[in-house]
Amino acid sequence: MNEMRELKAKFAHEMDIFVREHIDDENLFEIWLREGVPDGADEDYLYDLLECPEVWENIRQCFGYICIEAGFLGESEV
Repeated sequence: MNEMRELKAKFAHEMDIFVREHIDDENLFEIWLREGVPDGADEDYLYDLLECPEVWENIRQCFGYICIEAGFLGESEV
């Protein structure tokens, strides 16, 4: 297993948990499902998904956007 991809899969899974537990805005949550982590994705699925480097960048950017929009981060903190 690729160690960096494995770490990114774990991190993406933790981002998914955070969004599901702390984002109450339905529109932001829909963005997350569409552009971040799809519904039902576990670490193994994410590991396979992250074979494509662009997927990680999309998840990372989507998480940052959602955190800014939800008020958890300022734009300069991302």
